[in-house]
Amino acid sequence: LTAALYRLTGLSPILLYFQILPVIFSLSYGILVYVLANKIFKNQTAGLFSLFLAYFGGSFGWLVSLFRGETLGGESMFWSMQAVSFLVNPPFILSVILLLLGMIFYLNYLESGKKRFLIFSIFIFGVLIQVKVYAGIIVLGALLLTSVTEFLSRRPPRTLFVFIFSCLVALAVFLPLNRGSQTVLVYKPWWFLETMFSFPDRLGILRMDLMRQVSLLTQNYLKFYFWLVSGLVIFLVGNLGTRTIGFLSLLNLKKENFHSSLKLFFLYALLIAFVFPMLFIQKGTNWNTIQFFYYFLVLMSFWGGLTMERFLAKRSPWQNILLILVLVLMTLPTTISSLVNNYLPPRPPVKISKLELEGLKFLATQPEGIVLTFPFNPALINNF
Repeated sequence: LTAALYRLTGLSPILLYFQILPVIFSLSYGILVYVLANKIFKNQTAGLFSLFLAYFGGSFGWLVSLFRGETLGGESMFWSMQAVSFLVNPPFILSVILLLLGMIFYLNYLESGKKRFLIFSIFIFGVLIQVKVYAGIIVLGALLLTSVTEFLSRRPPRTLFVFIFSCLVALAVFLPLNRGSQTVLVYKPWWFLETMFSFPDRLGILRMDLMRQVSLLTQNYLKFYFWLVSGLVIFLVGNLGTRTIGFLSLLNLKKENFHSSLKLFFLYALLIAFVFPMLFIQKGTNWNTIQFFYYFLVLMSFWGGLTMERFLAKRSPWQNILLILVLVLMTLPTTISSLVNNYLPPRPPVKISKLELEGLKFLATQPEGIVLTFPFNPALINNF
């Protein structure tokens, strides 16, 4: 994509990749979240709160850090990165943009039956697997399960057409470039829960990991199931932060007035995005499958926004102001901490000093040759 834009515009690929595309991606992400939320919920307030959570949603890691008396932080304490870091992974944010755009066309097709919306949704859902394979698995899996549910409940099989042709497009773009990738996933249930408790750079509650080990060794499965349920709740609530309130809207999903097939798609996408990292790790880089869960966070932003709108509709203006303040104050610490400590520190994590730059400029004026540098001496680092 960057290369194509370079050919079209003549702008530096470095400028495009690091400065122009992130702005375009970020704005596109926000616009599409707001548009989709408005189309689904027919409510601007729900759309605005969905937008807020999509941009600023964070984990409750800051609460744990605060309780431990540490520096405010803990964005990925429960394993998942948060919205503030989405742009660090350009293929991921591009896949989210395509996912949201595909859902908008899919909803338009369900509501109108027009072929152009069908074609757009098929193309976008199909190519998604080549942009980010995790997104492709979630979307194709959700379309398959929605199609089966439509068939079993004797509804018109509209989603089936989307699924079949999206699969054909996905196979056409994915297989030629990714032969052998089917062996990447390894079945390793609850790895993220185990390491969340055992790794010191995560939540690091060793007592919980010992409970798991002892319960399995002694075959005390009641204690193991207690560990498992506790771990799942801590993982979900810890990573979702204030987006956890979205479960209140999901429990009343039948009452929401939008197309039933899109409701099914939402539910199945959430289920796949949650279940896959709980059961599988990636060969070579175990933690890579946590990226499935990133899409769970994005989709839960919609339901968190809807829940806030429902809360505000039933209360007085003063109560509404208090609720909004609580939401903002409980949501922002992770984002602010990551911005200040990771992305906007007083001294950049990578920099070229003025003296080094002068040296490089001087070398650039010299003829080609060998440059000798003083061998690194760790003892001298304390002099600077």
